[in-house]
Amino acid sequence: MPGSWERDAAVHVLIGISHTWMMHPDWAWSLIRLNKSVEGKKTRVSYSFQHDAPYDLARNKLAQECLDSGADYLFMLDTDMVLPTFALEQLYSHKLPIVGGMYFRRHPNAFPLMFKFREGSTMMDPIPQHEIKPGLNEVDGMGMGCTLIHRKVFETLRDNGHAKELSIPSEGTTYKIREFFKFAATEPPYVSEDLWFCIAARQAGFKLYVDSSVSCGHILSTMMVKNGGPTWTPLETGRGSDGI
Repeated sequence: MPGSWERDAAVHVLIGISHTWMMHPDWAWSLIRLNKSVEGKKTRVSYSFQHDAPYDLARNKLAQECLDSGADYLFMLDTDMVLPTFALEQLYSHKLPIVGGMYFRRHPNAFPLMFKFREGSTMMDPIPQHEIKPGLNEVDGMGMGCTLIHRKVFETLRDNGHAKELSIPSEGTTYKIREFFKFAATEPPYVSEDLWFCIAARQAGFKLYVDSSVSCGHILSTMMVKNGGPTWTPLETGRGSDGI
């Protein structure tokens, strides 16, 4: 029997994209090629682009839009991801409230962004690659770069007080938004905004999973303009092919 997050009507997926205007063409091409239907069902897909905002604020805006739009799912997609074409339909097939694709930290000493609590501690450690199983893996924390989240998660965090209401000043006015994500690297529990959300979701009774078969690329480049044209530059060196 389907879970409470399942509906018989057409599935509405909001693809939420956080970006700084510098979108790699490999990311754009993978989004174009992404299969946007799920299990042969009629699927409504809409998009939200949140640009030039801190990641916690951008993710909070996407979560709020998922609630306000009536979307069934938020497919959170960062612009440094390269997805397999089956990513969305594969994640949806699990019928889970929170499930993501697997990708690695993009800087030196890369490791899968899948975490377990350290024994006897509130700190998280990466899961060693050799311990990752084919298919679904239950985790305590995960990166949000390619994650499918059912609206029920946001409704629960909103209604049980985990996500407090914030007033954000903007262009001479303020708007209300819920704090589903919070960058807390300088205060307890000393985690990034995605792990903060994971902790809150687990405390609210949700389990988190990563499907290792949805293996995503994590783009290791940024864009600069040189001699009047764009050049893609490796992040780890900050240098182009000519050493500049």
